[in-house]
Amino acid sequence: MEEHNDYSGEEIDLRGLIEVLWRRKWLILAIVLVAVAVAGFFSFFVISPVYEASVLVELRFPEQIEKKEAYRLQIRDPYFLSQVIEKLQLDPQKYDPFSFREALNVEVPGNTNFLKITVKNGDSQKIAEVANAIASQFVDFAIYSTQEDVKKELLSLEEGMKEWQNKLDEIGRKKRDFLIQSDIETLERELEAKKVLWGSFQKDLLLLEVQKRELQATLEKAKEKLESEPPYLKLRQSAFGNLAGENITEGIISGLFPFRMESEVVNVVYNVLKEQAINLETQLSGIEARKKSMQETAREVQTELKNLEGTLLEKMVERDQIQGEYDSTLEIYNSFVRKYRENQVYSMSEEVNAGVRIVSPALPPQVPISPRKMLNIAIAGVLGIFVGIIAAFVVEYWKKTTPSPEK
Repeated sequence: MEEHNDYSGEEIDLRGLIEVLWRRKWLILAIVLVAVAVAGFFSFFVISPVYEASVLVELRFPEQIEKKEAYRLQIRDPYFLSQVIEKLQLDPQKYDPFSFREALNVEVPGNTNFLKITVKNGDSQKIAEVANAIASQFVDFAIYSTQEDVKKELLSLEEGMKEWQNKLDEIGRKKRDFLIQSDIETLERELEAKKVLWGSFQKDLLLLEVQKRELQATLEKAKEKLESEPPYLKLRQSAFGNLAGENITEGIISGLFPFRMESEVVNVVYNVLKEQAINLETQLSGIEARKKSMQETAREVQTELKNLEGTLLEKMVERDQIQGEYDSTLEIYNSFVRKYRENQVYSMSEEVNAGVRIVSPALPPQVPISPRKMLNIAIAGVLGIFVGIIAAFVVEYWKKTTPSPEK
């Protein structure tokens, strides 16, 4: 029963609300009609129409694309807009740079190389001319700016070329003075001569070593033979001396008189071997002396050779450093020359005047962008309905709470 009563109360309240709205329907309708009429009057007769025209400008070169933001700010610059106003001979009372700036929008559509220039104004015939004039003025400015940038780049490159030319000349003089003073060629010839001399010493020492070993071998053989030979030879002979007869007679006498005598005589072979050994030793001593002297001279030559190699290496390292500095400076100078020539050719080409162009000029708009009459009327109608509903409830509440005259 309680739930039934609650639902009944809700139905009564909802019914009451609907009855209130129905009783005040003419009030609500009147308010809606007034709101629609006011919105229509202002939209059709009071609010001035605003037209919009857009121009699309293409930036063709990378260095120009990088300046998109700078170009966007430049187009909105008051001085730039004053030049447009002066060029079109517009009324300065009606068109001033700051109000012009408020009606101007410059944007970059997406991540493209285009600039979209949009102008808003109440004159549908003049607005397209104004938008095209702004775009044309910007194209002239961009071309002039590009030409000036090329001139500045050429002047900067000329200064760089002069600077690096002076550095190149200075390093070239340094290089020539070093080559004259260091006399590397003389050092190289002297070093080559020392190498040849040291090589000849090595060959001579090798030959002496071979001769020494041969003499030592011969000397050892001679000493072995000398050791096997006695200095003196012992001879046995008869006491009667040597008989001049035949051997038969000598044998008969030796048999009758067996007494004999011994004597020593010099061994000629021993003396010959000894003299040969002495000569070999003398030759070995001479070879040793020559070898020692030659080794000392070779060591001196080797020391001089090392000193020459060290000196030459230092000179060559210093020469290579100067040459490297010269080559790097020359490379930088040549890069400046190449850039200067490229920019010089570019400055004389037609491309420098075709970097910015209008790809889509503005056309006179046929329909204003504001006010949106039908939208304004629709919004006014919706607002009128809400205001009418509120007014209906307020009137109903006011009527119920007003005291009766009889009481």
